[in-house]
Amino acid sequence: MCEVLGVSKSGYYDWLKRPLSNQAKRRQELTKEVIRVHRDSFQIYGSPKIHKQLKNEGIITSERTVQRIMSEDQYVQRLLRSLKRQQIQIAEVNMHLLIIT
Repeated sequence: MCEVLGVSKSGYYDWLKRPLSNQAKRRQELTKEVIRVHRDSFQIYGSPKIHKQLKNEGIITSERTVQRIMSEDQYVQRLLRSLKRQQIQIAEVNMHLLIIT
């Protein structure tokens, strides 16, 4: 594999042993927090609400970063149907039934 990539074996193993950078550590911690908030919201919150929740908890990040983490890890908000629309449709059906009877 090293030959295909054009790197030496010692260089590859040195790269494997390197500790994570501060940015990578912060990204891992932020990913855990985004996943936690997403699960706590029963997978309803999207990136704007997750960003707002993290901001309220004192975790500083941008909405774009939250969006990127969610798309990379394939976390998607669950879309709920509008309850108001369903109630209006039920009311219209009941109204028609009253008129017919």
